[in-house]
Amino acid sequence: MWLPGHTRPLPPSAARLARFLLNGRRMRPLPLLLLLLAAVAPLRASAHLDLVFLLDTTGSMSGELREAKERVRGLTEALRASRPGERVRVGVVAYRDQGDAYLTRVSPLSPEVDVSYSFLATLTADGGGDSPEDVLAGLEAALHQLDWDSSPDTERQLFVVADAPPHLDYPERPSPEALIEEALRRRIVFNAIGCRSLSSSGISFFRRLAYSTEGSYQHIGRVRAEEDGLARAMLSALAPPAPVDTSLLPVVSVSPVGVEAVGTGSARGLQVLPFSEEGRCGILVELPPGLALSAPPLVRRGSEALHVRLSLTQGSGGRLRFAFSECLPLALPVRVSF
Repeated sequence: MWLPGHTRPLPPSAARLARFLLNGRRMRPLPLLLLLLAAVAPLRASAHLDLVFLLDTTGSMSGELREAKERVRGLTEALRASRPGERVRVGVVAYRDQGDAYLTRVSPLSPEVDVSYSFLATLTADGGGDSPEDVLAGLEAALHQLDWDSSPDTERQLFVVADAPPHLDYPERPSPEALIEEALRRRIVFNAIGCRSLSSSGISFFRRLAYSTEGSYQHIGRVRAEEDGLARAMLSALAPPAPVDTSLLPVVSVSPVGVEAVGTGSARGLQVLPFSEEGRCGILVELPPGLALSAPPLVRRGSEALHVRLSLTQGSGGRLRFAFSECLPLALPVRVSF
């Protein structure tokens, strides 16, 4: 698992760009995430960024597509100005549904924003028809057709912007669980922005997609020409969550329910994931070799997240399951501290 680390504010030049991006509206200085590489490794001074926009381009998404075209240049330049000496690459994946003029179209990750800007200019909102769209085809294309930088000093963020749930009845598609597992393995963070009257099943799906990879979900409703909802949502997702005084939150007691030996999956580092099985729910703590828990996790329940504090010591690693004394909403993101 990787976590938001220290933050730094936008320099004046980047703040001006951000204000321009948001139509001159007042906003607080925007801090950005750095990547904490491995749970107990030293914090790096900088982190490159691979940023991918995954866009539903069916007929109902004309407003969102128009704003993406207008904002991607300013958004990219604001990010680049805030990360001097770092590389920011942007890629775009467009998807529709089976039977449309295309299923997916891909623009590669590039440090030149004009590559993405020119690609966006060729896109139109058309097709669709039934409510679900082939979201899974878009996610599969984003994972497999883009040259993500896998180096440990690169932060990898994907934004899916959609107003319809996925087709889960296409047998040739990978399962959402498989896509989430691959994203976790490759440390690609999924963020989701729900648009218009996205159905409750769509909201549930995109929340699970985002929260399972430590990303964010936001709902912006209908995009209008005079508003900046899409750009504001993207900038907000790249900012760290507001600090929470967890000492004021109610404690949820936990009890160990099983320990497994270290497997090859633990090589990707420490992770904390919710689980639900056999009538119980709780958290799975996966520790890489070299780490162990010196005490059970301390879990506090907030309205926006589950806050988990781990007491770490040296050890042989492993996978430990802890059941909650009460079942909690597992769609909430898990925030971890040490």
